Amino acid sequence: MEIATEHQEQMKNIIAEMQAGGIQCLNNFDCYKSGLERLCKIKGIDAFDTIECNSEGARCCGLSFSALSKRFCRCPLRRYISESFHR
Repeated sequence: MEIATEHQEQMKNIIAEMQAGGIQCLNNFDCYKSGLERLCKIKGIDAFDTIECNSEGARCCGLSFSALSKRFCRCPLRRYISESFHR
């Protein structure tokens, strides 16, 4: 997938902020590095502004958590990808 320069820069900034804040991705940001081809499956952003995981085991990147017997993702990069690319 071809990604516009503005989106590439924004995603690089998000990754840098995550790394500076000590947030680690178990997949080494593969979602970005793969050109958005290898993404954790999500159900989307719900009414409470949370991302519900839909991946097998829902632990793909290490940034998910359980609540109300569901799994949610707190990855800022995954959120940006979902909002910007509807993927």
